Amino acid sequence: MEGYTVLNNSGEVLARNCTLAEAAQTVLYYDGHDYEIRPSIGGGFDLWVTQFSRNSPSGGMPMVKSVIQAGWFDRLAEAATNEIYLDIIARADMWHCEVRLDSEYDKMITRLEQSETSNDI
Repeated sequence: MEGYTVLNNSGEVLARNCTLAEAAQTVLYYDGHDYEIRPSIGGGFDLWVTQFSRNSPSGGMPMVKSVIQAGWFDRLAEAATNEIYLDIIARADMWHCEVRLDSEYDKMITRLEQSETSNDI
């Protein structure tokens, strides 16, 4: 299974060769935030995130329900968690991050290096 590369908005690599869970957690923890996946009252699961960073004067509290959820009634917790993690990496820009497959990131770096080399000639 292919891994993920997580970048911040400045293009700095935060993590490489991550599993789905590691990539989503890197995004969620970026800039001092925290999260919980909680069962929803109507069934399924919801992602709850800290409204503020642990690094802020508010100290990471309070937790607020996000728009990300796994809404199926009969979902197993593990399947719902994976569904939520996929949604997190798809919306990583909400946390000022970007997630790419490692192979996509490697191709991008190769193109940039080739472009720089051709500009040096």
